[in-house]
Amino acid sequence: MKVLFTLHSQNKKLGSMPAAMIESKSCPDNCGLKKNGCYSEFGNVRIHWTRLDKSQGEERYSWKNFIRQIKALFPGQIWRMSVAGDLPGTNNHIDKRKMLELIAANKGRKGFGYSHKPTIGKSKQAKHNRDLIKLANKKNFVINLSADNLAQADQLADLDIGPVVAILPLGHPKHSFTPGGRPVLVCPETTIGLTCDRCQLCANTKRKSIIGFISHGVMKKSVSARASLPIVG
Repeated sequence: MKVLFTLHSQNKKLGSMPAAMIESKSCPDNCGLKKNGCYSEFGNVRIHWTRLDKSQGEERYSWKNFIRQIKALFPGQIWRMSVAGDLPGTNNHIDKRKMLELIAANKGRKGFGYSHKPTIGKSKQAKHNRDLIKLANKKNFVINLSADNLAQADQLADLDIGPVVAILPLGHPKHSFTPGGRPVLVCPETTIGLTCDRCQLCANTKRKSIIGFISHGVMKKSVSARASLPIVG
């Protein structure tokens, strides 16, 4: 599994924190945005992602080198997993060995990320993914379960294996509730310009709110349409 890791992100939303990009084969078909509006498939992110995908055997992109770099971070350092891509593993599957290596490497640091890997349902694959994500969050490698709308956010929150984020339609208010009554807060970077390295809500497993991301990017209107649901509150 190939990974591009940088110590100082150039992403204005993240701020200057370490960040990783993992090759596109990690993206699950379970994700409603795959080839359907994902921001990583456009602009500068796509350029770097494509270069990573096309790289051939370069040590700097190796999984072994990535793990070594995470272990070298200062204790307490916040860093972002998968600016593009998902958790290690092809398509809907999470690679258990690599995930355990990543959890161990992050010990004492504040890694966080998001995942669309399937977790809902009774299939062996869903249970496998749930168990690994639950373990990661227990060990303070924070994996946010990504929902395509607020109804799905309730389903993911019911699993009780990690914090939840959701896509929100254009024009959604700063504060609202899911259909199940859970509080929703629009990402502070969107509302007040607070960068991820300063905010750190998505790196907190104990937060009470579901963090919402207003539809954005080249295909924001179509993404917004899929995320649209009646607002509660």
